[in-house]
Amino acid sequence: MRIHVTGNAGAGKTTLCRNLAAQYQLPVYHLDKIVWAANWQKPEPQQVTAALHALGAKPTWVIDGVSPIIREQADIILLLDTPTWVCLYRCVKRCFKYGWATRPELPENCPEIKVLFRAIHLVWRFSRGYRRQLLDEARDSHRYRVCRSPQQAMQAIEQFVADRQS
Repeated sequence: MRIHVTGNAGAGKTTLCRNLAAQYQLPVYHLDKIVWAANWQKPEPQQVTAALHALGAKPTWVIDGVSPIIREQADIILLLDTPTWVCLYRCVKRCFKYGWATRPELPENCPEIKVLFRAIHLVWRFSRGYRRQLLDEARDSHRYRVCRSPQQAMQAIEQFVADRQS
């Protein structure tokens, strides 16, 4: 089973992925480790594309992040449609929690404090732009589940698993 969890920064993607991976014994991958290099540097685009294709080709996974390449390979796509104010709050809270430390799902030396204003800007722009694209894709695809909460996402996966077994 290949589950892609996507949505805004601070939507709860990483936590949901960890829970899904534990419940269904799937490996979990974080796209932040591919799209970012140490010190918040951007890797070469062809390197990112190759890594995304290699990751998407694996037989089973739970992946969090935003990537059309990964969406194409997923059996099911969970779009966490978390309100913007919640995402903003969580990004600021995460920044204060980690400060100069690096979260486990990021490359080395990527402290949260260095990207706080970028994260706020990203959250604001996502809701006004990329979110619409994802919702449009969701309307046209049976693989999407738009979820307003982690509980809805877990229910969607349980239903997806049940449907596959019948």
